[in-house]
Amino acid sequence: MLKKSFEILKKNPILILFSLIFELSNISLNSDLVKKYHLFFSYSALIIIIFFVLSLMCTAGFNAMVGEAVISGKTKVSTFLSGIKNFSLRLFLAALLFGLFVFGYSIIILILSFIIDISSSNIPSIGTLIILIIVLLSTLFLAPLFILWVPAMISDDIGVTESLRSGAGVAKESYWILFLSIIVFIIPDFIYGFIVLKNLSFNIQSFNMISQMHTSGFWILKFIDVFWNLIFNIFLYVLYKSKTDSSYSLESIQNSSQDVDDNNIE
Repeated sequence: MLKKSFEILKKNPILILFSLIFELSNISLNSDLVKKYHLFFSYSALIIIIFFVLSLMCTAGFNAMVGEAVISGKTKVSTFLSGIKNFSLRLFLAALLFGLFVFGYSIIILILSFIIDISSSNIPSIGTLIILIIVLLSTLFLAPLFILWVPAMISDDIGVTESLRSGAGVAKESYWILFLSIIVFIIPDFIYGFIVLKNLSFNIQSFNMISQMHTSGFWILKFIDVFWNLIFNIFLYVLYKSKTDSSYSLESIQNSSQDVDDNNIE
């Protein structure tokens, strides 16, 4: 499946271009907001809403491109626009539903924290450590059940709850593959985050926290991080499609892609 993912990305370098554009836009926006922090705090709610809507639209369009590349072998820019139109609302509803789940999960953790804090009142650090371990382990073990939600929605063009059931069904069959994949693919994210935070220069008065991060080393790490996450995203779509369509294979992708190219020539 990883080989398929690399082959698909090789045939669709536009996905790398779009990923880099999104990341650069995000970094540029964050830098601008940090420099104009007074404006940010004055209109924080409005800025957060606008940023959320734009991120949601970009996510919908980009995932539509990834889904098309995985299914047919090739994608195009117009798919980004159609993806925004077709999937933005569904992704918004999925985000709300996931938010409700996180809220319920947080309530459970708070209750556990209260119980553990009472039982370990003499040694508070141990109670904190136990809560941290519970949160990390539960998040890690629950993540595979949700991670195919969006690939199911995009690949099958189905609704929010139906895609959640379909994605979770495939996730149960491939649970340990997904579990190990998440561990492998998030390692570079942790390394990247650790290096960035370690070299972060933050001045509370000037909010000059990003300027010193824009070095050649930073951009190399950012490119590796973007590329690695893109491969992981494609891998999830390939895994879902492989489990739900017995006729799906690398050869079928290549044939479909060739048919598209022939039609474009004609």
